[in-house]
Amino acid sequence: RERLSDAKNRFRTHPEEASHQITLLDDVMTTGTRVRGAADALRHAGARSEEIWCLARTRAPSTAR
Repeated sequence: RERLSDAKNRFRTHPEEASHQITLLDDVMTTGTRVRGAADALRHAGARSEEIWCLARTRAPSTAR
């Protein structure tokens, strides 16, 4: 919950990002909350599409030991 509330409204976009295809690169994605927040901000600003690429992914919180 804390990560979700922290990521909400954290990202700002610039007008030049509108109508572009944008790729977000994350070194290690844990819950995906931050990249989702960034993608939502880009979509809201009018980005034509957004992709999220990550180099490594942790286990989902429900399966982590």
